[in-house]
Amino acid sequence: MYGIGKHSRKRETMANIDKLLDEKREHYGEYKDFNKDMCEILNLLKERKGEPRMITPIDVDNFFLVLKLLRSQTSEDLDSLIDIQGYAKIIKERRENAIK
Repeated sequence: MYGIGKHSRKRETMANIDKLLDEKREHYGEYKDFNKDMCEILNLLKERKGEPRMITPIDVDNFFLVLKLLRSQTSEDLDSLIDIQGYAKIIKERRENAIK
């Protein structure tokens, strides 16, 4: 009996994941296209001024800002725009603290 319920929950979980992925695809577009764009952006961040380097915390902040910018291009949802404001504030504060 225990095994049957466990497998049933697993199938239900996978069905929920598939549904979520379908919703995200419909809302934001194909993940493979988004992934390609993000690879290009990360490569630009890593090779700033032509020299390979380690990713910094501000690079990660910029990464998420760009992620939300890309999402805002494929969705009319306001959440991404609100997130952009939040990431911009985080980046501004991080830079201000670095200057002090």
